[in-house]
Amino acid sequence: MPELFTSIESVNIFRNGAEVTRKGKTELKEGIQTVRVHGLSLTARQDSARLFSLPGIQCSNLRFEKADPDDPDLTSNRIQKEIDLLGRQIEVKELQVSLWQTNGDFSGRDNAGVEDVEKYIEKLPERLVGLHQELTDLKEKLKELEKKHNDAKTEDSLPLMMADIYVDKAGEYPFELHYHEQVAAWLSVYEIHSNKKEDLEIKHRARIFQSTHEDWKNVNVTLYSGDPSKSGSLPELHPVELDLRENISSGRMMMKTAMPTG
Repeated sequence: MPELFTSIESVNIFRNGAEVTRKGKTELKEGIQTVRVHGLSLTARQDSARLFSLPGIQCSNLRFEKADPDDPDLTSNRIQKEIDLLGRQIEVKELQVSLWQTNGDFSGRDNAGVEDVEKYIEKLPERLVGLHQELTDLKEKLKELEKKHNDAKTEDSLPLMMADIYVDKAGEYPFELHYHEQVAAWLSVYEIHSNKKEDLEIKHRARIFQSTHEDWKNVNVTLYSGDPSKSGSLPELHPVELDLRENISSGRMMMKTAMPTG
C-alpha cells in the first residue's frame, strides 16, 4: 500500500485554533488505490481533514484507522526486533568477556603448560580490549535504536488517514493535507517605551501558544484576528484608553489601562 508522509509547510493561527498545511509526495500506480496518509497530530480535528493534489487527481473516501499494535510491519515493531537481536548480541559478548577472564585464572590447574599459559596471557589483554570495544559499539547502537523506537511508537500512535486516490498514469505526485487544530492560539503583547523627551513608542508583538506536541520552528506562520469557526465578517475592535501620569516622587511613568466593560 502506498505511503504518503507529510511535513508541516505553514500554519494560520487564529485567536482560538489554527489551520495547518502539510505537504508530501508519493509514488502511485495507474488507476485507483488506497493510500496511507501520515502527518495528523493527536489533537487534529479529524472531521476537518482535507487532501488535495494536482488538477484531475481524485482524492475520495477519507477515513481514519488505528494502527494494529501487533502488526509486524509496524515501524515500532520492526525496530523492536532489531533491539531484541542487539540485546542477544550484547549478552554473547558479555559472556565471552567473562569466559576469557575466568579462563585466565590458572590457579589450581596442574595440567596447564607454561607455554600455553604464556600464550593465553599474551592474548588476553588484546582480546578483552577488542571485546569491550565491540560491546561499547553495540550499546551505542542500542541507545540509538531505543530512541528511534520511542519516536516510532509516537508516530504509530498518531491518527492514520486512508484515502482512495485515482491517477490516470503512474508517477510521483505532490499532495497537500489541510486540517484544523483546536489547541493553538495567539495573544497580543504590547510594549511601551518612553525616554520622557520624545513621543511614546508602542510595539505590538504576538505570543503564540500550541500544545500539538509538534515542532513549529522554521514554519511559515500567519496570524489572524478572526475565528475560523465563525462568519467572515470583520471582528469588532474595542478601544483601549491609556491614562499616563508621571509619579513625581519616583520619576517613573505610570500607566493606567481602562478596558470597556461591555
